[in-house]
Amino acid sequence: VVVVTPQRDLPQERMQALMDSLSALPEVEVAKLDQKWLERLYAILGIIERAVLIIAAMLALAVMVIIGNTIRLEIESKREEIIVMKLIGAPDSFIRRPFLYTGLWYGLGGGLVAWIFVTGATWALAGPARRLAGLYESSYAITGLDTEATLLVLASGVALGVLGSAWTVGR
Repeated sequence: VVVVTPQRDLPQERMQALMDSLSALPEVEVAKLDQKWLERLYAILGIIERAVLIIAAMLALAVMVIIGNTIRLEIESKREEIIVMKLIGAPDSFIRRPFLYTGLWYGLGGGLVAWIFVTGATWALAGPARRLAGLYESSYAITGLDTEATLLVLASGVALGVLGSAWTVGR
């Protein structure tokens, strides 16, 4: 038995052509391509990918609302200070800036917490995934976030924090 695994991004027509060329060899008695299984797998992966994007968008909106609400509470607690600053002539940008910085720090902190959770989940799942891959004689391994992905998580946290606080301060 010889198992041939084509590249993941290989188009369906090329996979079929590969199977046809291999089945034409005189040494090959039976050639089998699980095309229906692959189509089902890719359809399921497409649904999962779309669901993850929807959940991520909902969580991003929730983060913006939570940070916005926190900033709104902070604005309410400093209402008298803001009134005094307005009376002595402070521009709106001067009054808004500390709240935007607070949103930035909240977002950065949230990004760090998210990175810690992802790193912990990766660490917790690495052993069982390695065992499962070994059962299928695969070298698959779960890896953590690389530097670029880590920076993206932190930048996304900062952006959500600033957007949430800007939305609230603008109101």
